[in-house]
Amino acid sequence: MPFVEFIAGHRLPETVAYQPDGQTTLLELARLEELPLHWRCGLGTCGTCAVRLTLIAGTAQPLSNKERNVLTHHAKPLQPLADGSQWRLSCSYVLDGADLRAAWE
Repeated sequence: MPFVEFIAGHRLPETVAYQPDGQTTLLELARLEELPLHWRCGLGTCGTCAVRLTLIAGTAQPLSNKERNVLTHHAKPLQPLADGSQWRLSCSYVLDGADLRAAWE
């Protein structure tokens, strides 16, 4: 079963298995698990829910134009970082069966 490893600041990582349904976002999974992932709009416009996402196994989803614009507006690099993670909006990232690591402060 696919999973997401959530790393929130100085808390211990929490690994959550999920069933891909083509609708559930990374933000929704974090909220269901009562994890402290900050968010404001949930619509992919405010940028509050940005996380550093690392693909562990599976295929990465491409950035949408909307997500690209919001990340650029908030000065988040669009290219992968040195550790292999990439800034993504958790409210826009639909869980599709990939194993992921999501980190935020």
